[in-house]
Amino acid sequence: MSDTDDIRAKSFQGNVFLWLAVRHFLSASYLRELCAAAVVFGSGGVVSLDDLFDSVETTGPDPLRSWALRPNAVDGELDTRLQDFVRAIVWQGDSSRSTHDIKVDTAAADRLRDLWWAVDVGRFDLASVDQTPREGAPPEPVSCLLRAMRALAASEDLTRFIKTDPEFQLLAAISFPLNAILTKHLGDLCVDADEWVAASALYREAADMLGAMSEPGWDELTNALAAIVKQSQAMVLRQLDGPQSALGVLSQLQTGDLSTNALAQINSATDLNRAAWEARTAKFYSDRRTAIVATPQLGSVQRHLGHAYQQLSDLRFTDASRWFWAGLRRQTALGSYTESLMAKAEFGRALIEQFNDGRAQRPPRDSFWLGVRLMIEGGNARSAELASWSDDAVRTHVDLPMIRRAIDHSKRSPAVIAERSSVVIELFREWLLRLPRTRTDEAREMLGCLADFAGAHNKPGGHDKNLMSKSQKALKEVAKTKPDFRGLVAERLADLALARVQEGYSFMASEVLSVALEYAESLEDGRLRRLIDGMLTQAEALDPDKRESQHINRILVLVEGSAARRLRKGDPKLDERVTAFELGVAVARQTEPRNVFFLLTQLPDQLIKANVDAGFIETLVDQTRKRAGQINSSDAHDSIAALLSAPGISGDAGVRDALQALKRILETAVEGDPALSFGPSYEVLLMLADDHQEVGKEITDPGFAENNLIEEIWSLLLRVWGAAVETPEMFNGFMLPPPTDPNPVYVHNWAFASARLGKRLGREVEMLAALEQAGTNAKLTSQIAVGRRIAMLPTVLASVEKREVESEGADAFYAMLGHRLVLMAAADPAERGEALGVLLDGCIRVGPNGMDAAIFTAALEASLRLPSSASQIAIYEQRLEAEKSLRLTLGPLFYAVAKTEQR
Repeated sequence: MSDTDDIRAKSFQGNVFLWLAVRHFLSASYLRELCAAAVVFGSGGVVSLDDLFDSVETTGPDPLRSWALRPNAVDGELDTRLQDFVRAIVWQGDSSRSTHDIKVDTAAADRLRDLWWAVDVGRFDLASVDQTPREGAPPEPVSCLLRAMRALAASEDLTRFIKTDPEFQLLAAISFPLNAILTKHLGDLCVDADEWVAASALYREAADMLGAMSEPGWDELTNALAAIVKQSQAMVLRQLDGPQSALGVLSQLQTGDLSTNALAQINSATDLNRAAWEARTAKFYSDRRTAIVATPQLGSVQRHLGHAYQQLSDLRFTDASRWFWAGLRRQTALGSYTESLMAKAEFGRALIEQFNDGRAQRPPRDSFWLGVRLMIEGGNARSAELASWSDDAVRTHVDLPMIRRAIDHSKRSPAVIAERSSVVIELFREWLLRLPRTRTDEAREMLGCLADFAGAHNKPGGHDKNLMSKSQKALKEVAKTKPDFRGLVAERLADLALARVQEGYSFMASEVLSVALEYAESLEDGRLRRLIDGMLTQAEALDPDKRESQHINRILVLVEGSAARRLRKGDPKLDERVTAFELGVAVARQTEPRNVFFLLTQLPDQLIKANVDAGFIETLVDQTRKRAGQINSSDAHDSIAALLSAPGISGDAGVRDALQALKRILETAVEGDPALSFGPSYEVLLMLADDHQEVGKEITDPGFAENNLIEEIWSLLLRVWGAAVETPEMFNGFMLPPPTDPNPVYVHNWAFASARLGKRLGREVEMLAALEQAGTNAKLTSQIAVGRRIAMLPTVLASVEKREVESEGADAFYAMLGHRLVLMAAADPAERGEALGVLLDGCIRVGPNGMDAAIFTAALEASLRLPSSASQIAIYEQRLEAEKSLRLTLGPLFYAVAKTEQR
């Protein structure tokens, strides 16, 4: 053994407990020497590391060396326990073993316990310094470290702690370089606690120790430590002052070559790349990160957080957390900022996962906040999104203190507020989606925070824009999923949108308005009127050529919403203003002729003159008549509908052109080559069938000038359904390649419109016969049945005939069931009982469906027997058992009705 080897051996043997506590700072070479010292201590000097293991160490720069060791065959409990101890150190997974009731003498048991105490303390953070992981007291050097950690956790004056704390002074007086490593370790614990200013002071103290002291035999370690401390200081600068401040320090670590500066160059490169990108120092970056081939032929080598992920995938949450913490502690010790953030995010997710798995032992309540805290510090919103948040975990752990704690924690480090806030936004989105609707205080707090982000001003760098977008997306999702929460933030969002309009932020006002629209139905009338007036005032001031914007589209959605329409109905002046605005937009865009025709019928002449140029209407009618005749244009049906929607504007010639175009479209379908506009032209049939439309009123007038055309259209419509038996694929829009099956939506809508028109003309018998014939094609059966049933809704219960119900499939039966229930409620008891039996039989035949509950309840009240056969009832029961979503809710009602049958 050389003199320098002897110096290190004495240090490792004399301070074996403290070295074990900070073992994660050591390279493979130094870790081997520490393990040798631990074996000598644990065995009382009678066993060496070579007695326990066959080992080999590679050569090269110290940070790149590796050490492989294989246990020898040994006899005796002590040797086996020491082998287990060494392997736990080498595996670096924070493993711990009980030393209770081991079969060795008392002195050996005490030595093993002291060694494990040192290992345990090495994985403590500032929040766990009062833990007692094993029996007995820790050895004095470890107790000293624990007392220093407690003092640090309680300290409010770091300068005073460093200069006067007696426990820290004892640690600082330990031989070099262990004193510097212990100081660096305390700084790392501050980083873990998100106390970056305190960490900076301790890193500076460690750097001073490394600069002022030297000791033979430690050159490789002290050089590595100096680089590690410098990278950790860069990590602090990045966290507190932003990426630009860290660039200089990180760049210094990239000097030299791998043979002399391997550790610094390898570890700092990722952080340098990230800082350069975040600081936007250049358009292009040269990626000079070192690639490492780490023992590629050894399949057992675990890299990065592989063990942690494996344990997590196996639902072994405690083991996963241990491995994550071991990896995070090493990354923090090395000053690896980027890697440590990734580890924190994943560690936090692992902690949350254990709250959502029923097989896991119930974790401590504080672990939930720890998981949330680590995800926030990790700054990766994806981790919060991927976490498995259960309703029970959110209900139990998410309260006002938790919410406010999360918000406050995101603001602790100014340079990373954006990254942390993105996590908070995702956390709140996940929590709101699972929060019980009765928890309005918590919901209001989270929605208010999201609203603040949604309406925030955009700042250079794009971070706030990203937060704005994420929060707006979250608010929209919550509005759709949790409508009960809308009223908690609706006024705030409306005020934010108005504020942005008043400040001149058109784009931002539009984006906030897009969110406010989702909540507008919950606004009080006065607030809604104020929002509409503010948005109209801004929009009316825009030049006509700017009325194509998405912002205008959103204002149109606002003023056409159900709440706004209710408001307009009671306020004629507001209605006129909105209609004039809509007309102005439609005219400026010169699109959607149907909308323009409709709006022209809603305004008095003076408002039309104020919004429409002279000659515009004549030109509009001429252009619309021309487009209506272009039946192979996909929007021809819109032009036809526009002409028919306002006969007073389009004139007799316009109405005639529209009906002629519809006739030609139907002819193409009968001929087997439907025009492109055929598919959506059912909308025109619905206009003709609607007695609230002016043209719908005229077609039943014997004096209507175009009655001959109506008769031709009717005849062609019957022939369309005849042709559909052979060519059902006609019910489609334009597609390549041409579809071979009909579009079910088009089939349903054409059947509905045809039946409605037949009813309007008093010729429903003809149309129902045509539809029934078309329904013999299996591709049309279901949708025709639903469409014609809804179109021909009965007005008396007597129409619930057993033969008709038995012919219905599930779609048609349940489409009609709600209406039949309404009729049944108004019928006399005898008629109601007969119909109920028919409907109950239908439920058993085509169910289960959630609507069966209404029929089952009515059957129980009437003590009605099941009319279905035993085999049908058994089949229904089997189908119900297979439907997990219905089994618990519908099952009790079904079995109660079945029991009535048995009685």
